[in-house]
Amino acid sequence: MEMAQQVPLDPHGRAENPPSNTANDDGTLQLCSDVAYRRLGIVNVVFFGSPGAGDRKWVLIDAGVMGTTGLITRAAEERFGAKSRPEL
Repeated sequence: MEMAQQVPLDPHGRAENPPSNTANDDGTLQLCSDVAYRRLGIVNVVFFGSPGAGDRKWVLIDAGVMGTTGLITRAAEERFGAKSRPEL
């Protein structure tokens, strides 16, 4: 299947430098209020859920590679709260 055209991205939705990222020092970039991602080498890890959502109230879309568990865990705890785990 071939894509007929690219869907344009609103400049305010770009992840390079939104004002919401200034508070993050862990490399996590927020795309919108409930979607953020972190680039880990050659892959992305995506967090779906509102900041501060708490335990089992968010989803991890994980394409992480071996050795990145600590980075993913720290980013998740920063975004959702200490010891916060993703929904099963």
